[in-house]
Amino acid sequence: MSLCLDRGSTPLVSIITNKQLVKLVKQSYKLFFILFSNSLIYKNTQSRFHLHKTNIFYVTQLSATLKIIEIYFGGGYALKNQIEQLQHYIHQSKKIAFFGGAGVSTESGLPDYRSQEGTYTKMEEKQLNPKIRMSKRFMLENPEEFFKPRDNQTKPFIPEPNAGHRFLAELEKQGKDVRIITQNVDGLHQKAGSKLVVELHGNNRHFYCMECGREYPYNEIPRDDTNVPRCPIDNGIIRADVILFGENLKPGILDRAKELIADSDLLIIAGTSLSVYPAKTLIRHFTGSEVVVINQSPLKIKDVQVDLTITEPVGETFSKLTVHA
Repeated sequence: MSLCLDRGSTPLVSIITNKQLVKLVKQSYKLFFILFSNSLIYKNTQSRFHLHKTNIFYVTQLSATLKIIEIYFGGGYALKNQIEQLQHYIHQSKKIAFFGGAGVSTESGLPDYRSQEGTYTKMEEKQLNPKIRMSKRFMLENPEEFFKPRDNQTKPFIPEPNAGHRFLAELEKQGKDVRIITQNVDGLHQKAGSKLVVELHGNNRHFYCMECGREYPYNEIPRDDTNVPRCPIDNGIIRADVILFGENLKPGILDRAKELIADSDLLIIAGTSLSVYPAKTLIRHFTGSEVVVINQSPLKIKDVQVDLTITEPVGETFSKLTVHA
């Protein structure tokens, strides 16, 4: 960390991380204690002049420390400082693991499941349990209801990558080893150009018959009289290749994600609070240098040491960064 007490062209704080902030707070407590102790000694000493000079030194140090803390929590400069720190982490890293959730794609027009327009919220407003209605069992037992068009659904919404997706793809294109592990099924990372993407929950671009395994493009999926997508060969249900409630992740997907995270030196957790499995356990395999969180709500787990937290939208944050390998 570097600091300058002059507010001229040089910023007061150029780099400050969460760990360093904790040190500053501890330092301020220590300085308070020293000054308090000296005030007691001052009454019973003959070397008052020397002690007075010592106190001035400690007061100056304490003032500078508190000023840094004040600026950190002040808002405007704090964000600039955080962006600079993130840029520094990315630049110095050789292998970057990006662990993303629904919040990565909200700026592309895809609502978070639990947002006001999200699928979970809409179901719960109707007194429906999403974990039941979006399960494999419900699909098999109630296919007509499962595949029933949602309210106000006319034609499929086709989202486009946002600044977050594009930044990561461009970073990889410039030679940086970027590994993406995503909980999303929208394929926007691939659409932006990223080449190494592990989709934990599958994808909504691949459709197949559950009986024979035949694959169908979305615009060629046949449906029966009740609007259920069915294979004309064996009448099997045609479904998207996504993980529904009650299903396990595909073999090898979890191991691949663990391997990539464990082999990275920077972990960026974005657009997720890590409230569900396997997200909670996956990031514990990280043994690299720094952990960055870009999310508007706190993480649901407490045993991960975070070096930098940014509470701004993911795409907006990455749009402030410069791409270089």
